[in-house]
Amino acid sequence: MKKGYLKFNEVTGRYHFWLADPRGCYYPEYPLHCGDCFEVKIKGKWKPTRIEASGVRNYADMYYLVGTRLHGRELEDLEVRM
Repeated sequence: MKKGYLKFNEVTGRYHFWLADPRGCYYPEYPLHCGDCFEVKIKGKWKPTRIEASGVRNYADMYYLVGTRLHGRELEDLEVRM
């Protein structure tokens, strides 16, 4: 299982799963698509979820995590594992 972070990519208009290398630098592992499942760390606990998109026109604000109240820019830098 890989651990990383969610970061929005303005070029692709998607959230990406980012990994850290041994030096502490982050790089995008791959873009996330609607329906992709993973676990997110909320208040110190891992919660299974999946990413989905709403009808909001602003790309960064249209994404949300199913089963949580997190959406839009709240997803930025969340710790995730897949």
